[in-house]
This record gives sequence, C-alpha cells and structure tokens, in this order.
Amino acid sequence: VSLIEALFVLGIMAVLLGMVMVLYSENTISIQANALEEELNSIVNIGHQLNQSKSGYDGLTSTAIAESGLLASKYIKNQSGIVSPFGTTINYYGYSEAIVLTVDGVPKAICEKIVSSNLGAIQSLSVGGVLDGNVDDITTSDLKTELNMCGDNVLMSFEYR
Repeated sequence: VSLIEALFVLGIMAVLLGMVMVLYSENTISIQANALEEELNSIVNIGHQLNQSKSGYDGLTSTAIAESGLLASKYIKNQSGIVSPFGTTINYYGYSEAIVLTVDGVPKAICEKIVSSNLGAIQSLSVGGVLDGNVDDITTSDLKTELNMCGDNVLMSFEYR
C-alpha cells in the first residue's frame, strides 16, 4: 500500500464522517422541533379540556395547566411551570377567542424548522414578540418575515383557536 492510496482512503473516510455528522445534526433539530410541536399541541388540548364548559379561554394560566394533572410530568417545572424540550419556559395565556403560548430561548435552528414546517393547528405565529389573542391566519409573506427573525434563543409565540 502506497502513501497516496492511504491518503486517498483517509480522505474518503473524512468526507463520510462529515456527512454523518451533518445528517445527525439535522436529525437532532427535527427531533427537538417535533418534540416542541407535540408539547404545544398537548398543552392546547389540555386548555380545551379544562375550558369545555366556557365560551372562551380567559382565566386559564400556565400554573393551572401544570397543576391539572393532565400534562406529562416531563413538561412540568417546579410543580407550577411548564418547560420546553430544551429546558426553557413555556407560558400559557388564555384569551376570549384564542390560546397563546410563548416559548423562551428557542434555538435558531429549531425556530427555522418550526417556521418552515407544516404548522397544523397554529393560527398565528410570532418570532421575537408576543401575540395578543386576536386570531389572524398566517400568510406566506408572514412566514418569510418570521423566518428572517429567527436567531439564537428567541422568544416564539404561537396562537391557537
């Protein structure tokens, strides 16, 4: 085996290792984004359950959701707070026509993945600001604006009906 052949094999191995690391990173981001979306949907469903007899969502708080016993314990922080899959705070705000969830400290890659993904039941989305409970549907131009707002450890706000 000559030196050139050995270097050629090492080069190929380095390229393959680099590809594996890129795929692993993208997979990790997808897993965390999906975990956050799953948690937000769970919280919204609990909000619907707790407010079945009311016409709106007023008065329900993060503490009430956490203390209801309906939320998985992995999402509860200090018995009264809600925590995201990456350890930051999720706040619940009930309005007459909508539920607004805010998530602190969302990493840039996860923000970009969520904004560019199929948003499902989300009616409105804000990066860097808090929504006010007035439900407005998301448009493609809004998503482009929000995607540009994604940065490290941003506040994201999600509005549901």
